[in-house]
Amino acid sequence: MVARSTCLLLCVLLGFTPSLYGQVPQRNAERITVPLPERGHYVVDTANLLDEAAEQSLQQIAEDLQAETATPLYIVTIDSLAAHGGGGLRIKRFSEKLLAQWQFELQPTRGINWSKAVLLLVAKNDRRARIQFAAPREGQQDAIAREIMDEHIVRRFKRGQFGEGIMAGVVGLDHMTRNKPLPTAPWPAWPTWAIIVLGCAGTVFVLFSISLYRSGLDSWAWRCMKAVIDALSEGVDEGYERLRDGVSGGGRSGHGGGYYGGGFSSSGGSSGGGGSSGGGGATGSW
Repeated sequence: MVARSTCLLLCVLLGFTPSLYGQVPQRNAERITVPLPERGHYVVDTANLLDEAAEQSLQQIAEDLQAETATPLYIVTIDSLAAHGGGGLRIKRFSEKLLAQWQFELQPTRGINWSKAVLLLVAKNDRRARIQFAAPREGQQDAIAREIMDEHIVRRFKRGQFGEGIMAGVVGLDHMTRNKPLPTAPWPAWPTWAIIVLGCAGTVFVLFSISLYRSGLDSWAWRCMKAVIDALSEGVDEGYERLRDGVSGGGRSGHGGGYYGGGFSSSGGSSGGGGSSGGGGATGSW
């Protein structure tokens, strides 16, 4: 009895609080609160980004993929990571935890091949999306996932086309899994300012052409062109004169001038990064 009391006292002093049954409670891990999909279902649209027809189409694609390739493809939309137990997590880590949690809860009863599982997660208010593989993939599938995210999903999300972007992403993942070429990505939409500039340039070109056709060298279009050409010629001549004066006046004096070893630095550009842990995939934002 004395020994037990002494042990309890030491535990309290050291910050442990064992129960009367001798068990030490473990830290309660944060739980992802995205609802489990029903048996045979692959779409969990908690953010209401999909209409009924789109959801049925996605479900059919996922069902066929599971039946024909044994690859479970889950499509999940949420308002935000924080609203589902992911406060402070990056979307990559959130996706990894969600797949691991679903694997623990679903595999014993559904016999899913989780080594081939794929998740497409969209967090609308966070403006983030993630393609997550449950296990590392061979070949170039990470690069293909990046192309699907950038060219097929995010490009549409930027225009507010969430249903279309999710559908395009799922179709791309279906093609990737079946080793088929990806569908052709849509051309990016032209911004309004570019359309205005091109319209103005086209109008000016038409007016110039009409003026030259009607009046030739006496036209206002020709006078404008000649003024521009003269101005450019004067600028080129002046620049040449300055360059010639600088070269002739500089000379070669001792250790002065010349090119020093500095030159251009290659510190910029893109870096390869250090790879990724977990099953790989791709993240996008808009």
